Amino acid sequence: MTSFRSLNHLLLALTVILDCSGSLSLCLALASPSSSGTKQAVVVGAGPAGLTSALVLARRHGYQVTILEANTDIDVYDPTKAYPFLIRERGQKLTKLFDDLQQTLEDNGIGVEGATKMISVPADPKVILDTEPKEITIFVPKGKNYWLRRHEFLRILLDVVAKEENITLLKGVECESVTPVKNSMVEVRATKVISSDKNTKETITLQSPLVIACDGMKSKVRESLAHSPSPFKGWENGNPDGFQVKKWTSPSTGLKFKTIHINADAKIPVGDGTFYEIPFGVQTFHTIRSRHSNDPKKFISLGLLPAKKAPTRTFNVIRDDQHEIWSIKDGQALREWFSDSFPRFDFSSNSSLVAQEEFDRFASVEGLRLPLCQRSPELYVTSPNAKCGIVLVGDAVHCFPPDLGEGVNSGLEDVLALDEALSDHPDSVGDMARAYAKARKPESEALVRMVRFGAPFQYGQFGGITSVKRLLWTFNFFGRMLLNKLTFGLSPRPVFVEVGDGYQSYSSVMRRADRLTAILWTITGALLLKLTGVLSKLSALAT
Repeated sequence: MTSFRSLNHLLLALTVILDCSGSLSLCLALASPSSSGTKQAVVVGAGPAGLTSALVLARRHGYQVTILEANTDIDVYDPTKAYPFLIRERGQKLTKLFDDLQQTLEDNGIGVEGATKMISVPADPKVILDTEPKEITIFVPKGKNYWLRRHEFLRILLDVVAKEENITLLKGVECESVTPVKNSMVEVRATKVISSDKNTKETITLQSPLVIACDGMKSKVRESLAHSPSPFKGWENGNPDGFQVKKWTSPSTGLKFKTIHINADAKIPVGDGTFYEIPFGVQTFHTIRSRHSNDPKKFISLGLLPAKKAPTRTFNVIRDDQHEIWSIKDGQALREWFSDSFPRFDFSSNSSLVAQEEFDRFASVEGLRLPLCQRSPELYVTSPNAKCGIVLVGDAVHCFPPDLGEGVNSGLEDVLALDEALSDHPDSVGDMARAYAKARKPESEALVRMVRFGAPFQYGQFGGITSVKRLLWTFNFFGRMLLNKLTFGLSPRPVFVEVGDGYQSYSSVMRRADRLTAILWTITGALLLKLTGVLSKLSALAT
């Protein structure tokens, strides 16, 4: 088959115009199926959802795909985004469609199955560290899941996508807007910086019958659909209100997030003069607590997740704005703060545990924040003749804090639904988009609901009203676990546990949770009425 890279020259109408502002305009009109015999699609965004969408379109459905990605270094290690992904069975339902992708995932990830193994490192250096991992049996996820860092997963996806002749990846090209072209095409307008001073930009315009928007939480495609007055008036779901994002807060929303990296060969003092070497390539989690356990403005807990051998290990620091670590803007002062907070470890300037440059970087960068829980009410628009349209996938549809570890997995499951819709409706973009939305809209609604209370207190928040909410959440969690045991599994476990079963839909998990909640409230109400009656009778007798 002729590669899409050569078809760029044969099938694309190219017009380059230099305007008086110093910007370049490049128009690429993708050939329609009727003129080339091959279906065309544009994917906006080259994250996990975007790259897998392109792979599904090209390899499984014969599309020629152009991917637009704003960043130039997609898979380069970024210390500010060094968080790991856990690819669960839910996400692997998609990756297993591609033997090479699944095999590479298994070769590069840390496979974990069965009960979670944990080593908790006490702050007091005089307390002997127990180096035997403890099994956490309260939550045993199904199947075999894989840990790997974000950039490693992106690199795997890029390597697989690079083998596809029908996929062209345009890096450094940022989507600005989408508009309809009659009822036959969607026009995607994008820009690309082409000069070192970033003052000269190239405007790229692509026209395609199908656009898959995977451009994240701040999706420019979704913003175009939400613009009023809408250029998509008259199209199915063309009302801009359908793309006004609905937002909710959770106890973890707004928490500040940074990463700090320690030497890969770091050892933990046991407390008896010996050292424990943190292993690579095993499914053991390590938690390291600071000594200020009663002060919410000082306490911090660092977690080490399973990882393969690398130059450094990554700790995630997630705390609210009142925590004093965020007020430290000097690397040396930060080193002293860590020395005070973690007396078991040697953070002195003579130690190689953390480089001074890393302390300087951590103190100087702004950091990220955990997002709101949000979703788009509608997932697609299609032309009246159903021949062209736009479909939203992944974070462009739903976004939330990482409490449940479902961000990447829900995006991959979106792509799986896209694949199924394409299989069922290969000749109609409109029917395909409707089938996709029918499958994923209720899942998006359920997912964003469950994230709001699934496990929002796992970052160590406490103090004031937060401590009360955390106590109530803990009581609810263990209460539901107890009911599950007492009813021999008839009563559902908490959603945090149930969602680990990748073959249960989010909506079914929420239906069962809501049903139990309704039963509990009914029982509580009946008991309160009974108690009120008893108290009334006692009061009457007393008078």
